[in-house]
Amino acid sequence: MAARVFAFSAILAGSLCGGLMGFALGRLQWGNSGNLWVFLIACLGSVITSVGVAIVAVLVLRAMSEWNDVASAKARRKT
Repeated sequence: MAARVFAFSAILAGSLCGGLMGFALGRLQWGNSGNLWVFLIACLGSVITSVGVAIVAVLVLRAMSEWNDVASAKARRKT
């Protein structure tokens, strides 16, 4: 349960960081004149980053599940 909470928190943190990076990139590109473009780039950065972090989080959770299954199988064989 704690691993899922940490994974969800990592996705939120990644989304926030991606949005901030997109905002900074948009401000560098368009300055104060293109507020709509800055907003769109910030949203795009947020979505792309959150999808990437979500993929990594799912892979980590699957690996942890598999490791627990292997460890329990080894424990059953020893007894």
